[in-house]
Amino acid sequence: MEEGGACKTYVPRSSSSRYEDGSSDCRAYSNDQRRTGGLVLWRSGSIMVVYRGANYDGPASRPGPSEIPGDSMSARDAFANESVSRNGENAISTLEKTEAMTRIALDGDTMNEEEIECNRLLDDLGPRFEEWWGTGVLPVDADLLPQKIPDYKTPLRLLPSGMRSHLTDAEMTNLRKLAKSLPCHFALGRNRNHQGLAAAIIKLWEKSLVTKIDVKRGIQNTNNKLMSQELKNLTGGTLLLRNKYYIVIYRGKDFLPSTVAAALLERQHMMKQVQDIEEKVRRREIEEVLSGHNEGQVHARWGREISDEERQKMIDEASKSKSIRLVKKIEHKLAMAQAKKLRAETLLSKVEASMIPASPDDDQEILTEEE
Repeated sequence: MEEGGACKTYVPRSSSSRYEDGSSDCRAYSNDQRRTGGLVLWRSGSIMVVYRGANYDGPASRPGPSEIPGDSMSARDAFANESVSRNGENAISTLEKTEAMTRIALDGDTMNEEEIECNRLLDDLGPRFEEWWGTGVLPVDADLLPQKIPDYKTPLRLLPSGMRSHLTDAEMTNLRKLAKSLPCHFALGRNRNHQGLAAAIIKLWEKSLVTKIDVKRGIQNTNNKLMSQELKNLTGGTLLLRNKYYIVIYRGKDFLPSTVAAALLERQHMMKQVQDIEEKVRRREIEEVLSGHNEGQVHARWGREISDEERQKMIDEASKSKSIRLVKKIEHKLAMAQAKKLRAETLLSKVEASMIPASPDDDQEILTEEE
């Protein structure tokens, strides 16, 4: 760094930064300039040259050149040797944490209102991923969340009446566009045991429609398919996007906030208690009827033994009823025959009454005596 003047800084840009900034160069330039406070002079591929500006002061936590006596290069070497001589790994980790906290403090001044609100929301979900390679809000380190939660259950869901549970193509496209502009909420590198992450996602869904999870780079045997499948089973959400960089999950149309779900569960418990009480009263009334004074006077029509006299009586009644049915059938046929006969006689009398004897024919041939 040059003393008392501006300098040029080469900033390597990873693939994740390119995906966040978008494909437009203008948008990438404006985003980088807004976050760094500098001026983008030149960019080629993943390398970008940013001018720091004449009024650049540097981080407040790091001492300036005027505060270090003597030669700046020798002081830096002495500080490095002193750090190495102590606990090597502890000193490095402490320095990384200090730089991460400094970056958070610096980014807080350049964040917009949405990013500030997202940053406050992520503070309640878990520890941050301090080795985040992107810009903006630091995501929550999902690997530090508890793997198992005792008595964990999938959240209660209830679809409103008249609404389809599946997303249309237009809704899917709009939600993916929304997720593209959002910062990453979680950084995940573990394939299994995501109950703690699922609980944090459910809590996040009360404020956000979608959850954006970044897959950690450089970790072996990461499988985004296993991650997304287990998270989908634990949360009940809808998977919008899954690739080697991101996992985006929609909370679903049937998602219920924790307060509403608790009220519904309490209501269901009350209804179950009322039904149990009604069932007890119903059984008590049935038992009182069965244990009354008329017990023993009611005899079943079937399923009991009968005597010979009753059996003979039943046979006689059956034969008698059969004979009666036969006689009634014959009487019915006789009545029909008599009615037909009467109708035929009436018709015959009408025909006979209408018959008129014919007179002799005028053209009758006269026969001679000889013929």
